[in-house]
Amino acid sequence: MKRLPASRTFRAVLFAVPLMLLAKGDTLRIVITGRDLSAPIEISDQRAAARFNVWTGTLSVDPQRGPVLPPANLRMYEVSFVTTRSNPGIYVVRYGIDPLTNEGFVYVPGKEDSHYRDNTWLITRGIEGQWFHSRDEWEVLARPLIENARVSQVAPN
Repeated sequence: MKRLPASRTFRAVLFAVPLMLLAKGDTLRIVITGRDLSAPIEISDQRAAARFNVWTGTLSVDPQRGPVLPPANLRMYEVSFVTTRSNPGIYVVRYGIDPLTNEGFVYVPGKEDSHYRDNTWLITRGIEGQWFHSRDEWEVLARPLIENARVSQVAPN
């Protein structure tokens, strides 16, 4: 592995630290959208939203369990974490629920996804383009809200 000269390494750190400090902020609200929802779900309670901070890694992802290959039949939702940071201040992931097992999965957009550029402008995690199990805390917050907002899937006679 090629190493940078000490002076270049110092300059890289010198520039990176202020940028990392500028990027910090709070999650103001969370918005969940999906085709089977009667309307978008907005979680604007500050205490609830703050539990899912974009910069501390406490999003809806459980990286401790490692990346996974989710089933193909997920009910899909887009989750936007709206932050105090602007231009853009929204970090977006996909959330899927397996209707057979009821397991939740989260996809962090990769380079080929439309949200990748805005997400990585806010923070690069090194897990982009991968699926993970969702965090239990996310399931406790989001799942009941989604189930209550779902449009009935029963077709009329």
